[in-house]
Amino acid sequence: MATTLVKNNSGHEWTIPNSYGGGCLAFGDTVAVASDLAAVQAAFNAISKVTGKLEFTIARDADYPNAIQQLKQLFVSAELTGTGAQQTVAHGLGVVPTNVVITPTDMSPAPVGVFTVTEGVHDNVNVKVSVTLNKKYKIHAAP
Repeated sequence: MATTLVKNNSGHEWTIPNSYGGGCLAFGDTVAVASDLAAVQAAFNAISKVTGKLEFTIARDADYPNAIQQLKQLFVSAELTGTGAQQTVAHGLGVVPTNVVITPTDMSPAPVGVFTVTEGVHDNVNVKVSVTLNKKYKIHAAP
């Protein structure tokens, strides 16, 4: 993996692309992005190493172990089986998902009651849901 540094010399805040988590890059600040120079420049709509007062440089990965990663755009789980209790499923999005959909994959009648989904409080690592015991489903999550 490559690391690219982006420094803001523009005199105002610059928006970090949503694909890298969003947010603002304040004047004078530098952010380390865990991606190659061409990909980072494309995400920032830059065509050269100095564009609109943004400066792009290549850095050694070892110098920036906490560089921001490009975020996944969509998580789709493998088929899961409900336990009737809350289940925690890692999504890999890097942020709290704002759109979570639980899709039943087993359309047979529930052994007791109906197919029920209760969402828990999702976080930047896991989706948390409770699904009817023994019912099959998939999780779809997006930032």
